[in-house]
Amino acid sequence: MGILRTELIQFPNKEQFRIIHKDLNIDMNEFRENEILFYEWIENHEYLPKYYEKHLVQNFLRMCKNNLDKAKIKFENYVEARSIYGHIFQNRFLEEDAFKDSLTHRCLAVVPQLTEDCYRILILKIPKNNMSGEDFYECMRYILLNADFGLANTSEAGHICIIDCTFLPEKLKQRIQIHNSPEDLLECFPPEYIPKEFGGKSQHCDQNSDNWRRFFIENRIWIRKHDEMKMRD
Repeated sequence: MGILRTELIQFPNKEQFRIIHKDLNIDMNEFRENEILFYEWIENHEYLPKYYEKHLVQNFLRMCKNNLDKAKIKFENYVEARSIYGHIFQNRFLEEDAFKDSLTHRCLAVVPQLTEDCYRILILKIPKNNMSGEDFYECMRYILLNADFGLANTSEAGHICIIDCTFLPEKLKQRIQIHNSPEDLLECFPPEYIPKEFGGKSQHCDQNSDNWRRFFIENRIWIRKHDEMKMRD
């Protein structure tokens, strides 16, 4: 189907790809050789899907810093998980009315532009009061849908997650950087990367999330096609 483009997110240009590959210590000649070997490996294994975006294969190589063996294992695990946990990875938000009435998509906002180091900033938060177990389940499905889109269509050196602390268990809070107030984020990032409700200049999280919801509703054909990427019988 090719890469699915949207103005909601910055896609790396040639110079940014150079920065990404330098950050990941990737030699492009070796990368291209491994990419060809990766495609051949997929084609030679009947149980692997024959529909996949080439950009997704490239991203598995990038995530594994061009280690072909590791990339094969991660790709295989990814496809296997999509097959075993179909209730999580399939039939996601294809009914417009149900998706439109839900607020669970507001659990995630994606800062449009890449940082100078070509990292992508994600903001995770609780989208509404009195969250039920079903709400958290739908949040997880939505976050994985967004991750699928990114994996198949764009690239970055890595992700920076800004997380509402109410999401986190106490043990995990002790292992990450905690900001005392939203304004503290401005000491780490330029204001154009931070949403307005946190004192920055980027669009509000809910507006960002609503734009992504509309994008996925308008591109349900891509979602349906991507859902076919699972183990073959």
